[in-house]
This record gives sequence, structure tokens and C-alpha cells, in this order.
Amino acid sequence: MQKRPIQAGRPAGATTFDAELAQAFGAAVRALRSEQGMAQEALAHRAGIERSHMGKIERASAFPRCRSSSRSRQRWNAVRLT
Repeated sequence: MQKRPIQAGRPAGATTFDAELAQAFGAAVRALRSEQGMAQEALAHRAGIERSHMGKIERASAFPRCRSSSRSRQRWNAVRLT
């Protein structure tokens, strides 16, 4: 019997985050960004991520990773909108 090749990634449609939480977070990010008159591209640049990923966060199809590195913390601290 042949072994099946291992594929990287997770199965299609699988998520590793709570959709309700992602929707609330994305809505809050979008509302604060809009309130400040900031473009999505500018916010993404300050956060150190791609603009397309910021769009996914706002639409709740992605959720930002919480990494413990000081570099990530510094980036997200710089993103504070209020």
C-alpha cells in the first residue's frame, strides 16, 4: 500500500478562529479606522501586514495572529487608533 503525500495547510473551509469574535474585531477595526479617516493601506503598513490581509481581517475572513514577539507587539501598539 502506498502512503499518501502530506499536504501543507489545513482543509478547505476549516478555520482556527471564532467567527463571531472575528466579525466583532473586524467591525471594530473598520469603524475606528474610518473614524480616524485612515486608509486601509496606511493601517496595514503601520501594522506591518499586507493591505489585502487587513481587508480580510475587516471582513472577518482572517484573524490577526497573536504572537509573543516584541516586534509584533510593537507593531500593534503603533496601530492604536484611539
